[in-house]
Amino acid sequence: MAELTVHMLWVTGPLSNIEKISVNSFVSKGYRTFLWTYGGLNNAPAGAEVRNAREVLPENRVFRGKSGSLAQFSDLFRYAVLHSQGGLWVDADVVALVTPSALGSEPFLVTERDQTGLLKKGVKKILRRSEGRSVSNNVIYNPVPAAGNIVDLALGYANSFPKEKIVWGELGPRLISAIESIYPDHGFKVHAPVFANPVDWWRCPHALLRSPAEKISGASFLHLYNETWRRAGVDKNADFPRKSLMHDLAEE
Repeated sequence: MAELTVHMLWVTGPLSNIEKISVNSFVSKGYRTFLWTYGGLNNAPAGAEVRNAREVLPENRVFRGKSGSLAQFSDLFRYAVLHSQGGLWVDADVVALVTPSALGSEPFLVTERDQTGLLKKGVKKILRRSEGRSVSNNVIYNPVPAAGNIVDLALGYANSFPKEKIVWGELGPRLISAIESIYPDHGFKVHAPVFANPVDWWRCPHALLRSPAEKISGASFLHLYNETWRRAGVDKNADFPRKSLMHDLAEE
């Protein structure tokens, strides 16, 4: 199998321990790892190739969502780099658990489990969870760019959508899920949640700070759900508890 290039984006500033674990995992597993940035990234792990993100989209295209997040711009960037260069996209909070040879050559999308809850008034307890799933865009494999495929269609929509009106997830999972559902002949394999999102987002980060490694048995990637760490107020640079999944990942 030819060398597989993985693309990540870190818009600006230094990486936290979470991102360093993510980047290191791909380098150590033998992926050619492109870490795209607009500047200020001074602590990239050895082996990662720091690339000028302006080669993909000019800096004046960078925008923030209503909450100030760069996540929505990251959605646009991934479609742009995959359409122009092809390869594997992963968010900078995704950990590689397998080598490139395990992925094959077929383009693919990944899914994650949905959560729906019925909250009893005054009791912070989820009484019911759905077994549904939705397409995520945290991992996308588009080995050969092609006009009219899912990535190309997502790029066209993301380019045109008024940026001042974007809400969380609108250019990400919601967009990819919509295109996938109305385009049955898209040609991408759609993996079950265990493939790349084995630990559900609503269990992060706490499950990652205590779960043993067998929780991710059979997965090819592990999504750490960086946003849940921020919302929970957990320091991404703090020491991880011993005998936790995060501690094991940091030691690899």
